[in-house]
Amino acid sequence: MFEWLPDSDPAFREAVSERHDLPAVDFYVANLIRIFGKDWKARWSAFTVDLLKSLRFNTVGNWSDLSFAQHSGIPYVLPLRDFPSTATVVYRDFPDVFSDEYRRNAEIFAQQLNDYKDDPYLIGYFLRNEPQWAFGYHNLAYEMFATPGASETKNTFIDWLKTRYGGNIHALNETWGLNLKDFEALKAETFKNYPSETAKTDFNDFSSVMVKKYVDVPCDEVAKVDKHHLNLGMRYAWISSDLLYKAGERFDVFSINGYGMFPPPTAEIAKKSGKPVMIGEFHHGAVDRALPATGIIGVLSQEDRAAAYRNYMEEGFSRPELVGMHYFQWVDQPYTGRFDGENYNIGVVNTADIPYEELMKGMKQTNGRIYEVATGKAQPYRKDIPPTPAIHY
Repeated sequence: MFEWLPDSDPAFREAVSERHDLPAVDFYVANLIRIFGKDWKARWSAFTVDLLKSLRFNTVGNWSDLSFAQHSGIPYVLPLRDFPSTATVVYRDFPDVFSDEYRRNAEIFAQQLNDYKDDPYLIGYFLRNEPQWAFGYHNLAYEMFATPGASETKNTFIDWLKTRYGGNIHALNETWGLNLKDFEALKAETFKNYPSETAKTDFNDFSSVMVKKYVDVPCDEVAKVDKHHLNLGMRYAWISSDLLYKAGERFDVFSINGYGMFPPPTAEIAKKSGKPVMIGEFHHGAVDRALPATGIIGVLSQEDRAAAYRNYMEEGFSRPELVGMHYFQWVDQPYTGRFDGENYNIGVVNTADIPYEELMKGMKQTNGRIYEVATGKAQPYRKDIPPTPAIHY
């Protein structure tokens, strides 16, 4: 498999980069150099724009090459980098949101929009992707007390409790089942279980306050820099708790990644959030050709990949709340695995830039009639696809 490597051939220098101080080879780029020659990037870009348009795609989706997206003449979306954090995190990747550090980092975070704020082809930006604190139901304020670690968010919670209990520590002790001498003593406490049902409610209520601050601070800052484009949210992995709806109050569009044979229950999401919904990622893969893993959702064949795409997209666009769906991704993952080992058959083209014709045919058919489906002039395509165990890791 590694009989030939491009590091010793100057014609393929652009296929070699560095990752974690080690040389890395992009075999897709090496193949593009073989196909298009010295001017491969410009020729590939022109070819790919034509191909996207011939398939009737109307958006360049998330994680795309931004240089390509900006010069494609096709509307695109932007993933913002480096969502603000703090040196102290209170749970998983949830920052110390009441600290001055968080506000300062949010100001820095927003500045990256200066390069895009006047671009008429930009639809909007995603604040971040799949925050770790949102994987599963978690009472964030309670989790903050797993350790006695200090934070401004913990200090703010204690002040909030002091207000809720009228400054009466005896009232808190009675309802929480504690014996604290004053509210300040709570800073040193840790909890392995909820002290009482009332305490659980208090923790839950302040978790909403934390999430509101988590979103408000960066949303305020990006709105100062860019007044023209949509705030597309955080591309949640799934709806794990109502805290995600609290976090969505500032978004223009509520984004969620939806892996399945059909989109997730977006009507419920729209009803609870009051926002239109966008699917940030979905795909279907097979192992009948090219690669050894299907990705998150598997089907039996390339023909079934086409049918699954048609099912998903047309079901989605028949729903009034869904305003966009982004297929993940344009190119197959490398056979040798990407940075984390994934080598899924999820591309529209393979790593030799050869299209999957069955999938392309299905995409062209569906993409050409989505507005008829969306307006009720045509019924959504529907085909039964045999259930297939997925291969992914």
